[in-house]
Amino acid sequence: LAAWFCARGLVPGDRIAVMLPNVPQYPVTVAAALRAGLVVVNVNPKGGIVTGLASMDDKLIVFKENSVYAMTGSGPDVLGDNDDYSTPVFVTGDAGCINTRSIVTTPDGLMFQSRKGIKLLTRARGMVDVGAPVSGLDVSPVTSAVLMTDVDQVRFTLEDGTTLMFDYFVKQWSQFTGIAAVDSVMWQDLHVYLRSDGTVLKETPNVYTDDGSHIPLLVRTAWIKVAGLQGFQRLWKFLILGTYESPRPLQVGIAHDFNPTPTQVTTADPTAPSV
Repeated sequence: LAAWFCARGLVPGDRIAVMLPNVPQYPVTVAAALRAGLVVVNVNPKGGIVTGLASMDDKLIVFKENSVYAMTGSGPDVLGDNDDYSTPVFVTGDAGCINTRSIVTTPDGLMFQSRKGIKLLTRARGMVDVGAPVSGLDVSPVTSAVLMTDVDQVRFTLEDGTTLMFDYFVKQWSQFTGIAAVDSVMWQDLHVYLRSDGTVLKETPNVYTDDGSHIPLLVRTAWIKVAGLQGFQRLWKFLILGTYESPRPLQVGIAHDFNPTPTQVTTADPTAPSV
């Protein structure tokens, strides 16, 4: 085994991580590593394999599949000496990271994709189920996660062609469809994403099309409850306020009694002649 380590290009002084429980293979592996002159770093097998690393404030966060750990220190120097990393401290076993590409640093902490959806590890090292409102929409693997520079948003592109956008100021989610991004980055303060066919598209401020195609927008309000308001029994009129950007039809559907299927639908077409 020591010869195998050397054949893989490891040289004396290199550090090797060993993640094994109390089994006979453990002393054999450690003995072989020491014989090859390697430095053994024991990794706790609890919580699965290491799936990601991220820095947060003065700590190094170690993600596993089912748990999270934290370490302090600056690590070794360029020669691999003077390693002052602390022993990993267990943070939580509520959820771990299953996708390295989903880890993103936000003002509130680290967001990542777990088996239980998108989670937030706060700077106080608490776990928040921030993705609960989009539960079921976040099961597809995340292909990229970026923090926007000019707005209070985090955007997750998903393998199924959708993008989940989280506004961390108002704590609200939105969903974009038809993106089909295999990766994305921030470039010159703009969101740029790569499609599977090799096409690279850049977000253009104040342009409301996707590669020249119209982007449909769906807005669903909360249920309006008038019961208990003195003098109110039903709604006769309501006003929709917005900014006119382009001649697109507006369709409005009205549902009643907590049934999401609209019972009244009307369409306003700005290109139709006035009556």
